[in-house]
Amino acid sequence: MQQDLFVTIGNEQYRIDPMLIKKYQLKKGQETPFSKGIITDVKGNAFDGEVLKEQMLKRFNEPKNDDDPPTMENGMTLSTAEMIDVTHGVDSNI
Repeated sequence: MQQDLFVTIGNEQYRIDPMLIKKYQLKKGQETPFSKGIITDVKGNAFDGEVLKEQMLKRFNEPKNDDDPPTMENGMTLSTAEMIDVTHGVDSNI
């Protein structure tokens, strides 16, 4: 049976649709990508030991720097200049 999960934003809890929980394999303690809210259970508990350990390891092993170029879904990474070339249909020499 799937546990009901909520996202906590400010002092409010919002229930997460069970289809989204299954699709994105959400777990309590995770952070939502856009609102940066914490996923909790109905009692507002966010962390159990395993999720906390998993998040700490991910942040340690995969630090994200704002200077890193974005990676597309297929794993390809393009610089800003390359993205501009693609949108203009040209190939510049740098």
